[in-house]
Amino acid sequence: MTIVAFFTIINLSVFCQFIDFFGDLPEFPGGDEALYKFIAEKKTYPPNWRKDSISGKVFLKFLIDSCGQIHNPEVIRGLNPVLDSIAINIIREMPNWNSAKQNGKPVSLEFVLPIRFGKPPEYKNVKYQKD
Repeated sequence: MTIVAFFTIINLSVFCQFIDFFGDLPEFPGGDEALYKFIAEKKTYPPNWRKDSISGKVFLKFLIDSCGQIHNPEVIRGLNPVLDSIAINIIREMPNWNSAKQNGKPVSLEFVLPIRFGKPPEYKNVKYQKD
């Protein structure tokens, strides 16, 4: 059985929604902040590319095996061929993770990781009225 988890990066945190998985999730060496930093450092754009010309997320799916190695990264929702390629390269350059465990035993886990490109999202100030 392949276990699937979905990750997203928001404000330096990685949130997880997992399906049929009751155990320890894999962890990037150094934790969530190290993952965010790694992605930010590896985001290299081609010369003459305006970083803010396209904004959005590239969603990638890949497998972390029971030894923590990454296999088969693929774009499942792309943004632009250039940015999709950059995102794939980021995943390929990742070090081994601490593997997922189920019932104390290492297991393989497939999950989706979105990588944001371009301008950060703008959040509108929401004002709440007290009744």
